[in-house]
Parts: sequence; C-alpha cells; structure tokens
Amino acid sequence: MRRIFYFLSLTVLGTSIYVYNQFNVTRQEYQKLISEHTAYHFGIDSNTNKKNEKFPPNLYFEREHALEMNPRTGRTSPENIEVLKASHQSRARFRVPGESDELAWLDRGPDNIGGRTRVLFYDPNDTSGKRVFAGGVSGGLWVNNDITDENSLWVQIGIDENLSVSCYAIDPNDSNIWYVGTGESYTNNDGTGNGLWKTTNGGASWARIIDINFDQDEPARVYFLNQIIAWNNGGSTELFLAIDGAYDYDFVGYSFSGSWQQTSAGFSRVVHNTPENSPYVYSDIEIAPDNSMWFATKNNVYGHGGGKIFRSTNGVDFTEKYSFTNGDRVELSVSKQNSNTVYAVAEIFNKNLGEDNNVKKGVQLVKTLDGLDFIEISKPNDVDQDITPEDFTRGQAFYDLMLEVDPDDDNIVYAGGIDLFKSYDGGNSWSQISKWSNNNDLFSLRVSLVHADQHTLAFSPLDHNQGVFGNDGGVYFCEDLSSVESSTSVISSRNKNYNVTQFYSAAIGQNINNEMLLGGAQDNGSLFVSNAAFGMNSYIDLYGGDGAKVFIDKDDDYAIVSYVFNTYILQPLPLLSYNNQILIEKDEESGTFINTADLDDQFNLLYTDGTTGYRNDTLDIAPAISRFSNLKTTPERDDFTDPLLSEAPTAIKVSPFTVNSSSVLIGTETGILLKVTGFETENPLWTSIDNAETINVGAVSDISFGANEDEIVVTLHNYGINNIYFTTDGGINWVEKDGNLPDIPTKAILLNPLDQNEAIVGTNFGVWRTENFRDELPIWVHSQNGMSSVKVTQFDMRKTDQTVLASTYGRGLFTGHFSGVRLSNSIADIQNDLNSVFRINRIDKTLEIKKNVPGDEVVNVCIYKMDGALMLARELNFMRKSKHLLEVPFQSGVYLVNISYGTQHFSQKIVLFD
Repeated sequence: MRRIFYFLSLTVLGTSIYVYNQFNVTRQEYQKLISEHTAYHFGIDSNTNKKNEKFPPNLYFEREHALEMNPRTGRTSPENIEVLKASHQSRARFRVPGESDELAWLDRGPDNIGGRTRVLFYDPNDTSGKRVFAGGVSGGLWVNNDITDENSLWVQIGIDENLSVSCYAIDPNDSNIWYVGTGESYTNNDGTGNGLWKTTNGGASWARIIDINFDQDEPARVYFLNQIIAWNNGGSTELFLAIDGAYDYDFVGYSFSGSWQQTSAGFSRVVHNTPENSPYVYSDIEIAPDNSMWFATKNNVYGHGGGKIFRSTNGVDFTEKYSFTNGDRVELSVSKQNSNTVYAVAEIFNKNLGEDNNVKKGVQLVKTLDGLDFIEISKPNDVDQDITPEDFTRGQAFYDLMLEVDPDDDNIVYAGGIDLFKSYDGGNSWSQISKWSNNNDLFSLRVSLVHADQHTLAFSPLDHNQGVFGNDGGVYFCEDLSSVESSTSVISSRNKNYNVTQFYSAAIGQNINNEMLLGGAQDNGSLFVSNAAFGMNSYIDLYGGDGAKVFIDKDDDYAIVSYVFNTYILQPLPLLSYNNQILIEKDEESGTFINTADLDDQFNLLYTDGTTGYRNDTLDIAPAISRFSNLKTTPERDDFTDPLLSEAPTAIKVSPFTVNSSSVLIGTETGILLKVTGFETENPLWTSIDNAETINVGAVSDISFGANEDEIVVTLHNYGINNIYFTTDGGINWVEKDGNLPDIPTKAILLNPLDQNEAIVGTNFGVWRTENFRDELPIWVHSQNGMSSVKVTQFDMRKTDQTVLASTYGRGLFTGHFSGVRLSNSIADIQNDLNSVFRINRIDKTLEIKKNVPGDEVVNVCIYKMDGALMLARELNFMRKSKHLLEVPFQSGVYLVNISYGTQHFSQKIVLFD
C-alpha cells in the first residue's frame, strides 16, 4: 500500500506508506483515457516499405506514456524520478544482485555498439586533438582519450545520475568552463532532463546551475534544453539557452520555454514571441565570425513558430531572415569564414509526396551568401530505394537531421538524415558517403557502412579533414573526409566500451558452459553473443531494425528475435548461418510497436499480442492473443479471442510449472488478469484470477511466478497507483507489496528462488530490492551497484545458477546473481586473507595484477569508480603466468579494484592525482 489521494496515511519504521483508493477511477474510464491518447493511433505511412526500416523511438514512448499515466489524472510524473536523483542514498544489506561489491551488477555490453548520440565535441585543452566527449540521450556523458584508436575505451564521467545529454557549449573566454544541457525534446517522454550543468576544470567535476524546481507546477519545470550558446560580449561570457516544452496532459515546461540569457546579473527571459504571442523555441543557434548570432526555430508546444531563421547582434533583438513555408524544425550551419554565408535545412509539412491527400513530411534546403537572400538548393537523394528523393530523412526530420559546413571551405557541406551526404559545390549536387545497410541498391554503393539516423558532426580542431559523427548507433570516426565518397572503410565505429545502448528486452541461455546473451535494442536490432566472456562483450545483430522481444529456449536449440509489431524470426542455435532463419510471421498491422509476447519452450509455442485496430482512426480495437506453433518447421498462426479479454494485453507469461499442457497468464491495459489453460489446444479455458478486482486500475507490465504456480506476482506501469501485487493461492486473494517503493513505474520483477523473502524490481529508476517481501509492508532499497539508475525494461534468469540478466534503456545489459547464503566473514577479514595472495600496482594508465602464491585460478577483475560505475571487467587466467597488465583509462579520482574467484573477494582502492 502506498499512495493517498483522499483519506489515509500511515508511518512504518519512519517511512511514509500511502493508500491508493482504486475506486477513484473505473477501468472503463481509464480505458477511455488510453484510447483518447494519441499513442493509441500507431499510424505509419502506408506507402513506406517497412522491411528492416529504421523507426524513431516515438511510437514506443508514446505507448509507454499512455501506459504510465496516472489513471486518475491522465498525467505522468517524471519529476518523481528527478526527486529521487536529488535525494537518493543507496543502502547495501541483502543477498540480491546489486547489493554489494561481491554481488554487483556486471556490465555485459555491448562494447562494440553504441546508442543515440546528439552531443560530440573535442576537448579544447587537449593538444593532441584526440580527446573527445560524447553525450548519450539516455546514457550520460563519456570521454575517449584517443578517438583515432579503435581500441581506445570510452569512460563515463561527470554528471551523476543524469542520463539525457542533449547539448553543450564551451566558454569562449575560458576553455576550462563548459556547459552541458539535458533533455531531448524530439522524442517527448524518452529523454526528460534535469537542467543545466557546468564544469570549471575541463570536465573533471560538474555542478548543476539550473535544476528542476519541484515546487513549481509542471509547466514551469526545465526538462528540455535544445541548445546552449556561450557568447563573447567584449570579454564577458553571456549564455543563451533554448528551452523547450512537451505535451503531457498539461504543457510540461511550457511557461519557461523560449530563449533565456545569463549575464553576471543572473538568468532572464528573452522576449521573442510568435504572431500568436507564444514564445519562439529554437532548434539551433550558431555564432558567425563577426560574433552575430543566427537562430533557427521549431514549433513550440502549441504548434507555433517553426520554420524561421533570425539574426541578432546581441541575442535579444531579432531580425527575421527567412521563413520556410509550412516549416517546423530547422538546422543551421554558419560559415567559419564568411558571416553572411549560411546553410539551412528544414522539416516541411503538407508536401504531398504520396498519392493520397494526407499531410506528408518532407525537407527543404536553402542557403544565403549575403545574409539577405536565401535560395533553395538541391536535396540529397539516397540510393536506398525505400527513401524518396524528396526526403532523405524518410519522414524523420523531426528526429534525425544534421547539417555542417566545412570549417575551411564554404562549398563543402555535410548533411545527414538516414544516411550521410557531402556536397563539393555549395549544395548544387550531393554524393552519398555512407549507407546504413546493404538493402536493395545500397549493396553496390562503395561507401562506409555507418549506422542510420544522423544527429551531429564535430570536426577535429587540429585537422579539419577528420571528424566524428553521432547517430543512433553511437560514435563514428572519419580519418579522411576527403575520400569519404570512394572508400568503404574511411568511416568506422568508435564504440569500444561506449555502452549507451537502449534495450527493450533480454534473454539468457541456460547453459553455464556456453553463456548466451540476447537483447532487443532500439534501432540496433537483436544483439547476440555466445560463449560470452566475463564483463563486456562484442555482439552481432541477428536481425536489423528495431529489436523487440527476444527469447532463448530452455535447451538452447534456438532463439526467437523480433522486429516491430508481429514480426518474429527463429534463429537455430548454435549460430552457424543467418540463411537458416525461419520467418515465423511478418505482420505490421496487429500488435503494438514493441509487442508483448512470451515463449512456451516446453511445447515450442509463441504467444503474442494479436490485437488489431491500433493503427486506424476508428479505434475499432479487437483484442486477441496470437499463438504460433510448429516454430522449428512451418510456423502456423492461430488467433484467440474471449469475452474476458475485453481490452489489449500488455503482459503475457507462460507458467513454468505446468508441464503437461500450456498454461498462460495475461495482464491487460487496465489491470485485468486472466489465466488460460490448455492453450496448446484449439479450445483453451479462460478464467479471471482477480474476480474481486483487488488489483487496482492500471496497466500490467510484468507477471512472474514464485515457488509454485499459485505464487504469482504482478507489476503495473503507472504513476500514482500501487504497482506490485502478490498472491499465494493462484489469484483468489491478492495483497499489495509496494511498501515504501517510490511512486515510479515498475517494469519487471523477480523473486529470489533461494530465498522467497527477497525480490528485485526493475523500474524507471533502476533496480530496487527487498529482503522482507512476504511481510505486510516490504521495505525497498535501491540495488543499482554497478549499474546506473537507468530504466530497467526486463529481467531474465538462468535457473541453473540464479544468474539474472537485466536489460536497460540506455546502459546496455547487466548480469547479477541471487544468493541464499549470508556472508560468514566480514569483508575486512576476507581482504586481509587475500592481501597476501594478490598485489596491485599502477604504472601510469597500466594496472599490474600479480599473484604472489602459486595457483591456477581463473580470476575475475572489476574496476569501479566510487559512484559505482563499472570502468573495466576482465577474466584473467593465472595458470600460465603470475601477472597480468591491464590498460585502464584512468583520470584523477578514486577507484575500487575488485578481484574474485570462487567465494573469495579482494578489494583495493586506488587514488589518482594530476
């Protein structure tokens, strides 16, 4: 029991426990609220060929937004997570993953695939011109000390608990002062930020100078910073901020949206309003060589003001220079040589690119050479047959749009949408310089293979013929920009250890001797590794596009991967070829974008959400469960409906206890819970297992079992309700298990099979644990040791050794272990015992680990920063040599080195000074 709306509050052990009145809203009222939400319309251009297409993540987050709404208010409450970030202190007591250094979450990668990156800049104080900073929109701030070296590691730094980096600026009067803005407005609920951060020592430490004021109503909270400009005003630095808002029942952040200026007197609003008297919101700001500023706009939350270009000499008085007809988001690139030479690209609406009369999206490019007259220039034309010549962003200019002019030559221009392009003649013609796949005509295009969805380009300060690109696949380095149109390797990935990958789901194989990990990743496909090494691993993609739900069967004979909606593929294991994949189904008209599903690997049956009607304007929703059989031969699909299934399913769970038949639990959008027995037959039996409607109104996110089929635990997505329910009698009676868990969406839950009093839940703020789950009021504490406080989307467990795999949206995959044994010795005793066994020496950025006594142990080594972030994990074999050397990207600070083998552990702190 947790939250009060009208009448009751309890205090237990110093923790406030609130009671939610489920009768504040009916299931029918909440269902109507969901159906009226724009997320319920999953319409996508029907003229688009969607095979392996790269979708932006908006459909996923619109659906998440609908499911996470407080059923009573229709609002989400991301401020609850920001409050936790500001006040949270972890406690480590229990024997579950993440509770201590011995049971810390272990980063498993991927170490070769990044994630959506909008911020890249070279360190202005690095004389080698090789040190680069990168900001992931859900993965935080990172640094790479040598971007030219493909083996150089990225290290997460600086901004504690922030995972949405959107923009940056460097002080023109002091190269040690930098600013980082947070919050990605282009994907709404995806990247809520937590203000503006500043460093005065070149990135070594950070402080927040604008935070979220939770005493203010939602419209006055600064969640989204689009741009920051540090402007030199006669030797004094003035800061200009482009603040955005979003729509979440109310206009979140709207009252602060627009332009803000910081001078020595503090922050003040710059009044620059549209004809409708709402503020212009800037999508880009750039400084010209004459110190004037160019401003580009996007639509504000009311749909006003997009498609404009302004110029200002002081940041507060503006002259309109150009207006795109029906324009929205605009990106600029101002010459570094000529203050009046400017290129611009805009997202355009109402350009009828199809055969119907629907509103269509396109792009338009213009330039000016005198700062006055703009002329339209040609558009890049992607070789990909699925991308129209009218729009190289494929309808995604609101999301992936990049434009940069060469610092030395105004006629050389780079543009990015799905792929990358280069012009040598000022935009009169374009050459394609990258390809996201080898589909159709792209196969014969001899250019570098670069991940799709381009967001940024930063040129090397010492050699403008080199640069780094940021996209949905992370960071790519170009060693020779002059040869990009004729080389297949000149642009290459730089994602070593840059784990900002956004996973929707994960699966772990059951064979301890051949660890297999699989994850469904946003815009990075279904990523797989077998014979996984300790720590981070490189992964391969089994199926492109967006990877959705994934499974590995209990015998490790096959994996199932999926694309959006009801597209599923079986991959035989061990992986010998992609050519033997079996297409189970390719249906993009039923189910949701990231579709709920579960695998019965006893009967080799796959159950999915087969609901139709999501993607039409009539809201004629027909809930259904699809069952796929004969998975390993010729798959067959059967769709099942029942009067009890009156709304779309949001969670499906196969019982592991019923071995002679297929028993399935189904949770729905408003909290209905059903059990279907005999689901392997043509006439399964449907029953409700919450007839008393104890489970409050809300969307079911996960279903898990305890020690037997009668022990069931259910979680719900929503803010403002009780999120965890438990039954020991198969659903006749349910009890709440929220205890003191904060009011945040819960996504996944597991009970410790070795100790049924312990449990972990995955939430929008990391993993939480309890050691008294079966008490009336469980006490939950944060359990993210080794893992950031990032959104956790799913758990899977290897039952043979209780290894838990967690997928996160922004920090990759992690494993941890359940334990049923309490430590008999203190950590200090264990360390004293092992001090005589190992010796750790640091030589610059090399760590020497030497074994002082004979032995043939295989040892696991982890190096952590003191905030719990894992820097490096390696498996060392001392069978043939007594010492190992590890290259570690150390910076000034305190680090913890953990060595473990068997049940023994050794820890040592390392302190580094400049």
